[in-house]
Amino acid sequence: VPWRNIESWRQFAGGLAAIGDVAHPLWRARSVGVYRLWRDGGFAVGALLAGILADLISIEAAIYTVAARIIQFGYLPLTVLLRASDADMFEAGRHGTRATMRVLRRLLAPGVGVALLVAVGFLVLAPLIPVVAGPGYDDAVGAIRMLSILPLIRCVQYLMGNCLSASGHQWWRVGATLSAAAVNFGLNVRFLPEGHWSTAVYTTITSEIYLTVLMAAMVFLLS
Repeated sequence: VPWRNIESWRQFAGGLAAIGDVAHPLWRARSVGVYRLWRDGGFAVGALLAGILADLISIEAAIYTVAARIIQFGYLPLTVLLRASDADMFEAGRHGTRATMRVLRRLLAPGVGVALLVAVGFLVLAPLIPVVAGPGYDDAVGAIRMLSILPLIRCVQYLMGNCLSASGHQWWRVGATLSAAAVNFGLNVRFLPEGHWSTAVYTTITSEIYLTVLMAAMVFLLS
């Protein structure tokens, strides 16, 4: 599906609504159950993975895994806020990257505001992790606080990426993402074997900043 204009999004939403209208109530309930199985199963797998990493590799790996999983919850309010304006972004994209920049500037302030609130929440609530997970995860407090900047980075990153996608430059976004993945892989191969959980935090933040800056440069270049 060519997600490059508002009409595609309208057709997609209309298709979902039509399916919902004709689907049997039992089928709809079953489909929601399947979705929740996979969604909640992801949390279970994450918890099991943390335990396996602690047993097979080290508690350092488990600390980073737990912190990264917790930080992902911070993306939820940002996702709700920013995706509510996807239609506006893709409508503007019909007129080029410069038009999407106007939507970006409108969304940037509330997005950054929510991201900062999320970061403060992580800074304040992080000490509760050892209470829940046990004293072996005392270092997870520091990891969560260091990673609390990620929602802010991801906010800008998401908006820049949407500017590219909405204006018909989805492959630029894909290329930037693959490039950032390669940077993250290279940093981990070079530094992670001789480091500890803070090394993983630094490589993650570095690669996320790299991706954000790279996509911002692409947006400004195309506009």
